Amino acid sequence: MFTDGTAPVHEPWHPESNWKEDHQFLFAADLFNLRYYWEAHEEWEAMWHCTESGTPMRDLLQSLIQGAAAVLQHHMGRHRGADQLLGRAQTRMDPWLSKGHSSIYGVLVEKTFGDIENHIQGADWPTLHLGSS
Repeated sequence: MFTDGTAPVHEPWHPESNWKEDHQFLFAADLFNLRYYWEAHEEWEAMWHCTESGTPMRDLLQSLIQGAAAVLQHHMGRHRGADQLLGRAQTRMDPWLSKGHSSIYGVLVEKTFGDIENHIQGADWPTLHLGSS
């Protein structure tokens, strides 16, 4: 989308106490759900740069970046790359899931990455699943 080098400049991101009020995060979620995977990837990457290493939030954002890239790779017929990216994303989330973090910043982790995996295996387009609280 920004092949001419005019990518938007992002302000430093600070997660809100309630993800439902985080406009940048919700914008990225909308982009993903509307199939703008590259643009969602770019939004999440800008947010990722503002997170602390070793936190569930940082790993979630990196996994979402990889998940969006996996969908794009699959769409372009690069199935091995899609499988590798999705595998890395899921592996990154495993420690948090084993610690009981089934939802991180509103994202229902297993359901979201299950949707991405199902899409790569031939199902409908994936959805970023958000919790109700």
